Amino acid sequence: MSLTRQRVFVTPEPDETFVQLIARVMPEADADSALEKLKSWNLHIFLRRPSGVLLGSDIVFVEPPR
Repeated sequence: MSLTRQRVFVTPEPDETFVQLIARVMPEADADSALEKLKSWNLHIFLRRPSGVLLGSDIVFVEPPR
């Protein structure tokens, strides 16, 4: 049995903000557009912490669901 490809994700660096994460993992993307995409792909983060504060244990998806 082979494994299926999973969504790409990252974990935040210490004290990393969404702006810094976008610059690191989506450098070619428009920052505002990338933030909206990340919000829609990571509701689990924004529902728990509306401020969007990242924790080192967060799983941040950087591509849409399959």
